[in-house]
Amino acid sequence: MEVVNPVRQAVELVLFSLKPDTDEVAFLALNATVQTYINTLPGFVYRALCKQSDGLWQDIVFWQDRVAALHAQQLFMKSEACVTWLAMIDPASINMQHSEVMFAKLAERLAS
Repeated sequence: MEVVNPVRQAVELVLFSLKPDTDEVAFLALNATVQTYINTLPGFVYRALCKQSDGLWQDIVFWQDRVAALHAQQLFMKSEACVTWLAMIDPASINMQHSEVMFAKLAERLAS
């Protein structure tokens, strides 16, 4: 019988819209500072910030596990840059979800 590691990576998916008066260029510029901070958080693996054609944003973050993802949420709010970045987002539009990664595969050409 094969033993499977019960600790799996976690994905944090946050869907949101910017506030109507938010300058998208300023939002993306501040995102660079936010990313620098996220890079220091324990368990951070990968992040992509995406914008849909309808203007809805997706912030997709891979964490070492769910514990790291939840801990990062607390640490995120302690960063002045992160709090300023969040202030540019319509709070009523935020939909945050955490999921357990059941399968992932990196393209072989990217793995080496």
